Amino acid sequence: MAARGARFRLGALHGAAALLALVPWGTCGAECKHIDDPFQIIDLYLEMDPADWDLLRDIQVPADERPAMFHACDEAPIPVMVRRKTITVTPDEPKPVKISLKVDFDNGADDGEWHGRRELSLEAGRGVGRGTLLREGIAWQLMARSGLIVGGSSWVRVHVNGASIGVMTRVEQVDKSYLRRHVGEDEGFLYKIDYNIEGLRKRITRIGEPDPYAADLCFPPFDETCPIPADWQTSLPKHLDVPQLFTIAAVNACISNFDGPFFVNNNYYWYNSERPRLHFPWDLDLVLLTGLEREDPHAPKLPSDWMPVLLGDPALREFYDETLVQLLDDALSPDAMGRFLDELAPVIGPAMDADPFNDFDGDFANELSKLRRFFEARYDYLRTQLPASSPFPVVINEVLAANASINTDEGGSHADWVELYNRGDHDASLLGLYLSDDPAEPRKWRVPDVTLPAGGHLLVWCDLDVEEGPLHTGFQLNADGEAVGLYEIADRAPQGSYRRVDFVRFGPQATDVSLGRLPDGSPGFRRLPCPTPAGPNREACDAPGPAFLRGDVNGDGALNITDAVRTLLGLFGGLPLPCERAADANDDGSINLTDVLAVLQYLFRFGEPLPPPFPACGRGSGALGCSHAPSCR
Repeated sequence: MAARGARFRLGALHGAAALLALVPWGTCGAECKHIDDPFQIIDLYLEMDPADWDLLRDIQVPADERPAMFHACDEAPIPVMVRRKTITVTPDEPKPVKISLKVDFDNGADDGEWHGRRELSLEAGRGVGRGTLLREGIAWQLMARSGLIVGGSSWVRVHVNGASIGVMTRVEQVDKSYLRRHVGEDEGFLYKIDYNIEGLRKRITRIGEPDPYAADLCFPPFDETCPIPADWQTSLPKHLDVPQLFTIAAVNACISNFDGPFFVNNNYYWYNSERPRLHFPWDLDLVLLTGLEREDPHAPKLPSDWMPVLLGDPALREFYDETLVQLLDDALSPDAMGRFLDELAPVIGPAMDADPFNDFDGDFANELSKLRRFFEARYDYLRTQLPASSPFPVVINEVLAANASINTDEGGSHADWVELYNRGDHDASLLGLYLSDDPAEPRKWRVPDVTLPAGGHLLVWCDLDVEEGPLHTGFQLNADGEAVGLYEIADRAPQGSYRRVDFVRFGPQATDVSLGRLPDGSPGFRRLPCPTPAGPNREACDAPGPAFLRGDVNGDGALNITDAVRTLLGLFGGLPLPCERAADANDDGSINLTDVLAVLQYLFRFGEPLPPPFPACGRGSGALGCSHAPSCR
């Protein structure tokens, strides 16, 4: 069989090669190592026969894939096939400069890919209402921040034959490479639902093969080939990842997306395999529109079976509402969204304002103000339609994914860590909780069955050294960006039955800078330049000083009776204390007999653990000095 790369016309390749010589590639400021980082704009370059480009731009005639060469950053060019995406909102001009594109790497060369992606979807930002360029990208970021299994996205600047055609939203295409990255498998059956598809649905993988899993969900709202079984509520989590689907619907409700589940039966993918069915969102252009702030989260936009069946069940309706409330309390709260937009604006705003085809209502600042008003108004309205908040007491409070010098574990390693915090007023059991760095595997590590006191912190080491103790997860965090989730799962629960208690998704991390809630337990995460493992988060850093271990007065790396004796000799024998911060065992800013008692109670009376840094070295706060702590070098 001829290679797919043979589909290129030889003349087109030669022309593209000549054009590449004129392009200053390798000079863009963004880096391709982190292509899903929204806090940068990568320049993407396409070189193709000008006649082919004119054909793609002519929206009045059909156009097949056209050959091109693609490159970004300082990477070598690679052959691709490019096609125009379906246009649902017709531009005023017959040959618009800026059009939505699909870039296919696998059709340009055998096994072709770009950073593991076989295909890119480049959205031009032309849709219903002004500001689609900003709104669509924001919607994809919110899906990711809500704990979903979802593809990467970012804003990019696209150049064709040396000329910029403007900023676009880059969205990861749902295909087999998507499944491998985000689900860890690709041998199942992938489908797409779209009004533009004849018959509404389309098989993407294993076309023509019988799907042995289709019968599991053959009833409405998933299909119409069998009646709704009597026990469907009980069997549903055996065949459906319920939190994944319901979170998609909850985010759709938050952003007033009336063009996806549960509001219409449109714009999503689903995947059948041995695991419960997974749904993935798609086509988020009709979102965050001014005037839709008061859309009822329980009312469909068009007739479908989603809400009558699923929300007609009281338990599932309650689960949907709880998911919505959790998002409004945290990831999609006005405070969290305001900080996110504040961080994003200086990065993407100038590039979007410089785009003559941005289709904005005025400028970027005005579009941003419209978004802020939408989030505030939508939040206020949804609160009137939902039950009162009942927050789960335990949350992820701080995450350090690039630990070079902050603290060490029992083995002396600067391991990554996650800090849990009880924000409630009462002790909280951690029974049934799991931590995972993969939304597709919520059962990765079971949290030990311990009780966390109100206001208490628990430090969990994210490394592979499980033999060092019960608080080592067996997985590491990726400083280049990933996610951490906290899940509640009942014993012997079906695979599709779990509760996402908390979740944080992060991009590239600076060394020794954590992400945390400030103050402890509050909505959203922010960068903390001075991590505080197992202690209250703070915004300001202490004066520089050596690392030490609380209570380890003699500096031998262990807390024992000799440390209490050493403190007494310093108080009453005149012996100098080289690290006063270590001697301040109760962290009250002074050294006295209460510090000796704190150590003795911990050692012999099962007292409370000493304040951090403990049981690992760290840099504590306070006015006391510390000139020498040999065990923490």
